[in-house]
Amino acid sequence: TEGNLTAFFIERQTLPEPVKKRNSDLPWLKLVDLHPDSRHYQINNLDPIGTYAFRVTAINHRTIGNPSEIKSP
Repeated sequence: TEGNLTAFFIERQTLPEPVKKRNSDLPWLKLVDLHPDSRHYQINNLDPIGTYAFRVTAINHRTIGNPSEIKSP
């Protein structure tokens, strides 16, 4: 139906040192589009000493959803 999910996408922000917190002025970089059945994805090539924020957004036939809460692993 029209409400079913059709995809997800993951975005990343690279947080500057020494801020270590989310900054709404920083750009979001779209990393990948995922199939709606995806339940995991490994992000590679990150700087091990860098600080990042991630968010996931769902897409359906009618609209793009609101981004998830920002997660910093």
